[in-house]
Amino acid sequence: MAAWERSDEVLYVLEQSISATHRAVRFLELFGRLGIEGTEPRLVLNRYQPRHPIAEAQIVTTLKCPIYARIPRDEKALERVQLSGEDLWKVAPNGPLARAVEELARHLTKPEAPVQPEAGLIALMTRGAIERRQTMSRSPQIIWRSIPSAIRIRLPLGGM
Repeated sequence: MAAWERSDEVLYVLEQSISATHRAVRFLELFGRLGIEGTEPRLVLNRYQPRHPIAEAQIVTTLKCPIYARIPRDEKALERVQLSGEDLWKVAPNGPLARAVEELARHLTKPEAPVQPEAGLIALMTRGAIERRQTMSRSPQIIWRSIPSAIRIRLPLGGM
């Protein structure tokens, strides 16, 4: 429990099976009984197959919890990794498995932008331009952190 209390993220990895879903139900119940504040477990669907008989929607309905990430089933890439002794990014760097792992890593490492619902897009962009001028000397690329992540803009230094 001490590790969960100190964690920023708790990921529960499950597969598309009835037994995995039952174990996830028990885990979520236990996590809820522990009363850990500040974090909620996120579900990662491993070896995901869109056409699997146990659909993602059934798992979500059963667990009453959304799926945070999907790691696709890619037996060919994993077999090549095992046979070659190389890592996934050398064997299949652009494959669906590598892309899904990278996407999960991006989700886990991106800083959350503060959302200010009272501010409109123009106010957010103006504030971003001011922040950009203040930080131009420090960074070759500026991310306007005041703009919500869905509409973030990346600009090269000196260009607007």
